[in-house]
Amino acid sequence: MFALAHATQDAAECDKGFIVLDRPNPINGIKVEGNVSDPRSASFVGLHPIATRHGFTIGELAGMFNEEFGIGCDLKIARMKNWQCRMWYDQNEREVSAL
Repeated sequence: MFALAHATQDAAECDKGFIVLDRPNPINGIKVEGNVSDPRSASFVGLHPIATRHGFTIGELAGMFNEEFGIGCDLKIARMKNWQCRMWYDQNEREVSAL
């Protein structure tokens, strides 16, 4: 997750596009819990203040990083079909199709 934030920042700084192939959150996207890092203590592993269990797919996370934290990357997200945030990983195999 943190490498994703850094990669989008690097793409923005180099004026390059960035493509994310969306993938499900294995433990569903309903429950959000855990510590939220303090922005004053930002580090490589705690770059942005989001919950430890955030509930986002990788594509949603990239979009949130890009928009909410002003990264400004030329971001394209190849979204999943049929995924719903209530789904657990084992449900994804039979119900979600790529692109």
